[in-house]
Amino acid sequence: MSRLETLKKALFHEGFDAAVIMPGTNLFYLTSLNMHTSERVTIAVIPVSGEPFVVAPLLEAEKVRRITGWPTVYGWADDEGPFHAIQKSFSEHGLKGKNLACEYLLMRLLEYTYIKQALDQDVAIGNADPILESMRASKDQEEVARMEKAVVCVEAALAAAQQMMKPGVRENEVSQLLSDTIAAHGGVGGGSVISGERGCLPHAITSDKPLENGDFVIIDIVARYQGYAADITRTFAIGEPNEELKKIYGIVYAAQQYCRENAKPGMTGEEIDALCRDHITAAGYGEYFIHRTGHGLGLEVHEAPYVVKGNTRPFAVGTTFTIEPGIYVPGLGGVRIEDDAFLIEGGMRSLTNFPRELIVLA
Repeated sequence: MSRLETLKKALFHEGFDAAVIMPGTNLFYLTSLNMHTSERVTIAVIPVSGEPFVVAPLLEAEKVRRITGWPTVYGWADDEGPFHAIQKSFSEHGLKGKNLACEYLLMRLLEYTYIKQALDQDVAIGNADPILESMRASKDQEEVARMEKAVVCVEAALAAAQQMMKPGVRENEVSQLLSDTIAAHGGVGGGSVISGERGCLPHAITSDKPLENGDFVIIDIVARYQGYAADITRTFAIGEPNEELKKIYGIVYAAQQYCRENAKPGMTGEEIDALCRDHITAAGYGEYFIHRTGHGLGLEVHEAPYVVKGNTRPFAVGTTFTIEPGIYVPGLGGVRIEDDAFLIEGGMRSLTNFPRELIVLA
């Protein structure tokens, strides 16, 4: 079943008559059309019954036809604006008084207002995000193959960084090497390099700080290959670290390994999160594990489903997500180990396999 047919079936099941899709990741997923929101309004509409259509600026109309293969595009000129094109398209497709599923995370008040005005307010608007999130969560073989190509890029970048890092080398020099290596392997991306005490900041910004003996260095890399992402984090030691940092590393390592070995389809995001969190809490560092265990991964680096307390939706076979426990102690530093997981029957397969044991660099 095609992605459009799957969407139509889900829309019908949820009581919707059509989906309104904004330029962005979901539009690319459904049509291969790569567009972003701008001051020029574009919307794609997929009715449950009937053919899909697009409202787009005239300068984009032919591109939209060629990429989507949809013959019906309602073009509008800059000097007239999109309102009449939206009004005409919705009227001709009988959408007045119907239930529309829209992207709550992406639709702006701009498009929302145009649709309401075009239909004389006679329309019910609901949330399409859960349907689209569910569709995108389980990856097919082609999607996983692209993610595996991205993994080649991130692991090559990590290997290059490992060879480069030593006392005196600056964080931003290592970060530049990450981007260059990813590009050399056919991907697009880069990474953050955080050393020493600043490792207690999970999303710190790479600086020109030189690496020093005793530092832990957290390297978090993202690469994309043909639209799909890989996301990996490893923590290295520059010279011999102190005993507490080594202890923390061992706790994070054990928690991450336990999660990789025990996560399986049917578990919820909350249950997978607990595999890491309970171990770290039992070791006395629960207050320093200050983020969720992971996030969905695919066309976006952060997408549903999320590995976090409160997510009670079961994860299906084919779901891809990160497993990235961390401990961050102000005044000391931090540790994070992150891999990309792919759920298979009875368990999971790690797409990323760069060594997880603590690597001490002289």
